[in-house]
Amino acid sequence: MLVPVILGAVLVLTYIYFNLYRPLCYWQNLGVKQDNPLTLLKKLLLTFYNVIFKREDPLEAVINRYDKFPGSRYYGIYEMTSPGLMVKDADLVTQMLVTDYVHFNDHRVLIHDDLDPLFTKCIFALKGEEWQKVRKTVTPSYTSSKMKGLFSTMNEYSERLAKHFLSRKEDVLRIEMRDTTTRFCNDSSAKMSFGINVDSFAEPNNEFWQMCHKAVDTISKPKVLSFNVYLLAPKLVKFLKMKIVDWDADSFFRQIISDTMKIREKERENGILGADLIHLLLEGRKRAKMNKDKETNVKSTYKNYNADWSNMDIIAQAFFFHFASCAPAPTLLSFMGYELAVNPDVQEKVREEIRETDEICGGKLTYEVLNRMKYIDMVVQESMRKWPSVIEVDRICSKDYVIQPVLPEEKPVLVKRGSRVIVPIYSLHHDPQFFPEPERFIPERFSDENKHKIKPNTFTPFGFGSRTCMGSKYSILQAKLMYYHILSHFEIVPVEKTKVPLEVAKIPRLNAEGGLWVGLKRLDC
Repeated sequence: MLVPVILGAVLVLTYIYFNLYRPLCYWQNLGVKQDNPLTLLKKLLLTFYNVIFKREDPLEAVINRYDKFPGSRYYGIYEMTSPGLMVKDADLVTQMLVTDYVHFNDHRVLIHDDLDPLFTKCIFALKGEEWQKVRKTVTPSYTSSKMKGLFSTMNEYSERLAKHFLSRKEDVLRIEMRDTTTRFCNDSSAKMSFGINVDSFAEPNNEFWQMCHKAVDTISKPKVLSFNVYLLAPKLVKFLKMKIVDWDADSFFRQIISDTMKIREKERENGILGADLIHLLLEGRKRAKMNKDKETNVKSTYKNYNADWSNMDIIAQAFFFHFASCAPAPTLLSFMGYELAVNPDVQEKVREEIRETDEICGGKLTYEVLNRMKYIDMVVQESMRKWPSVIEVDRICSKDYVIQPVLPEEKPVLVKRGSRVIVPIYSLHHDPQFFPEPERFIPERFSDENKHKIKPNTFTPFGFGSRTCMGSKYSILQAKLMYYHILSHFEIVPVEKTKVPLEVAKIPRLNAEGGLWVGLKRLDC
């Protein structure tokens, strides 16, 4: 009886050593600083418990990782047993992700292609030459001139939001910012992406909103658990069909986008040119094919275009635009509202700028006039600094890369192909050596007089280098428009549910514990 027990114990310990403990020595064996492997093993065994019961604060984890090993430019970390290199030094970040970006130009994507093509075929998830082709094809759809074309729709939905609040009779209208801004983004994106009219305030439980809510949910226990299972057993995720986008939401958006594409194609045949994203993407495919036809004898040139876009490729780009509009974008909008509520002096400066702008344009806001408003732009930038939508960004090394020593204790470190590099955006944004008094909300950091003082690549709310988010202009324009119309009619004030200081929720996305509650007090005008 004793022999089988001993044999079983030996087998278990052998498995733990070779499959769990030894992988946690990866960086230590390369001479790179890291935590003790036994400490890491203990954390690994507790990971699923923390995920399921949400005991771990992801923001606190990011802050702690940045503060670890003071004076070091980088050190080794692990996600489950997968090694990653935490890069803390801004100059090294610039060197690796901007100057030498060809080595680090891909994101890690923990999704199976055949389970979630809506994600794996979008520009964020694509890699290498395929990404380059799609980027070149899609880029013209996100230029300033295209954003100008979407301005009237964005302005219309921002006005509609303000009118909805004006229709309420409360002296102080209490709203939860995350829910409010997600509904606003859902409705405006539905129109700008697909040409579909949705009103998630008049009809709170409409089908489009419900499917959007399912599609953008990446923080529920099952979704977070599936990400962690993928790290240890990706084949199990595929076997269990653990999708990121629920099956019904997947089918819904595929059908919606396919139907819209058919309508836009017929409209183009009749000389009618739409202004939504589907139209722009179809134009991008047409433009790529034209380039290919013109350059059939110069193959090396037209390889830079994705001229063979399938309908599924376009569906994926359109879906991801909507996903990005309704997942990361509300972080900026909701925290900006909170900061305006608890910083009334800043709010009044924005309102004064709005009054001056109204006088200049006679109440008819234009794209050009809005872009000349400097103070509200400073408020948007400071909101993104203090509350970035993405608290960390990663890259996958596509070609072996050597980090040359700079500090006395360093030696050359080989970052192997396939290794993961992590940059703590939130921590860089809150490092007092780059942003004095980082917890204070100071829009003047981004004034014309001061913004040149910001060290390159310490303020990166939209990522780095060539993989900078293409929707950055859209997000900033949306934030300025929404608050232009709200602050024209309301004062944003703290209410009994507004927590000062704010307590960050223990979920894998920036939000406040108990919600981001503010009040809208009608202006006497």
